[in-house]
Amino acid sequence: MAFEDRGVGLAALGAVFIADAESAIPTGGVKQFDVGTATVGEGSTGRWTNIGHLSAETLPEFNLEGGDATTRATWSNPQFRTTYDQVTGTVTLNSVQGDRQTLSLFFNGKIDTDGGVAFSLQKSEQKKALFILWKDSNTNERFAVYLPNTSLSFNSLPTLSNDNFVEYQVQGNILTSSSLPKDDNGRATGVKIYDAEAFDDSE
Repeated sequence: MAFEDRGVGLAALGAVFIADAESAIPTGGVKQFDVGTATVGEGSTGRWTNIGHLSAETLPEFNLEGGDATTRATWSNPQFRTTYDQVTGTVTLNSVQGDRQTLSLFFNGKIDTDGGVAFSLQKSEQKKALFILWKDSNTNERFAVYLPNTSLSFNSLPTLSNDNFVEYQVQGNILTSSSLPKDDNGRATGVKIYDAEAFDDSE
């Protein structure tokens, strides 16, 4: 493995794009996605929309649960094989974009005739694809995580503050995807990570 300075970045700026579940990366590749881009893609490849301003205090967070290792023995070898428990993954987003379109998305709500957004506290999933982009403002290198299939639901009511912007939180359960290739063990995958070079070389 080459030792390079490239690929070491700060998540100084970022954006999250959303599309229908299992939406592919549009023709033209990931280089079309940037922090200030409003929409990417059209037609049969799907339309990706920037969800707007996210919190600079509470960045997108990925979390894994499970995956505990168990070492299994044979009579002649006490450390013959290691197996791992099932792993589940989530991503949590904190928006500061308090407009009705964002609120209706995060809370799976209905925009009422008076402009308010009404929603039930009984959660129901929204199947969406997410493209989570971050950018180092010193090098302008971009990186991203592509989640083609997530189940979104709100995670809390608005978090109020008089020091920072009000935050609205949504959480996505990361699901396996038919849009991604299987791994070398034949297992379905659900996450794709793009390095800085992908944003240069994608066609």
